[in-house]
Amino acid sequence: MKSLSKNLKRPFLVRAILSKKTGVFAAVAAASLALVQPAAMEAQITAVVQSTSVNYTANTITITGTGFGSSPAVKVGTLALTTSSSSSTKIVASFPVASPPSSLTPGTYRVSINFYFPELPAASEVTLGTQGPAGAPGAAGAPGAAGAPGAAGAPGAAGAPGAAGAPGAQGQTGPQGPAGAQGPVGPNTQAIAQLRWYQMGAGIPVLLPQPAFPSYMAFDGQHMWISTGFAGIEEVNASDMSVITRISPGFSDQPAAILFDGSNVWEIGGAGVAWVPATGGTVNQASFPGTAAGMAFDGQYVWVIASDQSALYKYNSSGVAVNATPSGLPTANQMCFDGTYLWALGGGGVLRINTAANTFNAYPLNGAGGTILFDGSHVWTGGANLTEIDTSGNVLQTVNVPAQGIVFDGTYVWAANGTTVNKVRVSDGTIIATATTSYPVGGLSFDGVYVWASLGNSGYVQKM
Repeated sequence: MKSLSKNLKRPFLVRAILSKKTGVFAAVAAASLALVQPAAMEAQITAVVQSTSVNYTANTITITGTGFGSSPAVKVGTLALTTSSSSSTKIVASFPVASPPSSLTPGTYRVSINFYFPELPAASEVTLGTQGPAGAPGAAGAPGAAGAPGAAGAPGAAGAPGAAGAPGAQGQTGPQGPAGAQGPVGPNTQAIAQLRWYQMGAGIPVLLPQPAFPSYMAFDGQHMWISTGFAGIEEVNASDMSVITRISPGFSDQPAAILFDGSNVWEIGGAGVAWVPATGGTVNQASFPGTAAGMAFDGQYVWVIASDQSALYKYNSSGVAVNATPSGLPTANQMCFDGTYLWALGGGGVLRINTAANTFNAYPLNGAGGTILFDGSHVWTGGANLTEIDTSGNVLQTVNVPAQGIVFDGTYVWAANGTTVNKVRVSDGTIIATATTSYPVGGLSFDGVYVWASLGNSGYVQKM
């Protein structure tokens, strides 16, 4: 009886005993069963469903809650599902392969759950329907705590070289090495700005087509443009001195200057200003309120100054003129540009013109005349002497040679007066060589290799 009483507390054992025992044991078991059943009923637990959710991809339903018993049997409507996993708080059941949730008619279905023991059945609802579009991403959550450092990764590829560092301090001068073997004589090339290390020689004059009275010249990098008096302008091939074309500027006065601005060739004379594209095209004309006597290009504007009145005008590439005369500017002629200021011969010396401030400075210089140029560092003037001054107007040196025409070749200043041309070293004013031309020189220019001399009324030009 003691053993039976112990087994009566286990319902499944009671059923087994009743099926096998008869007589007194049956009666006792029946009496004991009658005593156990009320206690078991009181011990039964009510399961509570808190949520249901369907995964349409996995074809499962997840049920959460409390008090779930063992071996749950789940139905959605009348459709029996297969339990995949279960605990006292969560049940996951799978829909039949032939009846996934997406195949059911959209609507709300009863969800029923039966447990083996001791919980009472539980029920809830779930709404099935087609899956809607994904919702907008939710706001980012707060950053989690930093995790432990991971293992070091493999070295990455080498990065691009960094910027060059600042130059180091100058090291000590090393001992002089042995003298090398004498190299071969270099060729006399036609490269622009090639320095010439040999003595100059007088080239054979070339007669320009008549009528031609060459004077001022300008080089455009390939061709030499030569003012030929009343005849106009002639474009000459620098390599063989052949005449390419002749154009007329459209005014009858003698030319006073010619220059190249990178695109156009400009010429002035009297009260006229003319320009033509170096590649060919229509000759353009503009007027000047005075006698145009000097011209320079500053990288943006062509500037023209008058010799008979206080007048300085700037022209853009379209020929539009603007009066930019500083107050009190003297009459002047011949101009150059030093990268900041305009320079002109006038006022008993030289004028430095600040076009940005519309002011000028006058520096007396006896005998200044002929023409004026800038060698990259200093200003040179012709006249009774060849004179070098700095950009503050201070005289640096005076070379005792008259110069009505001057040009700089990158190393030397060439000074012409009459039929004499002197080659002068810039550093100390030494006359390196002297040449004599066949006729008086009217103007000088440099093509990067040769110095050109126009021989005035003779009609000739000569390369040296």
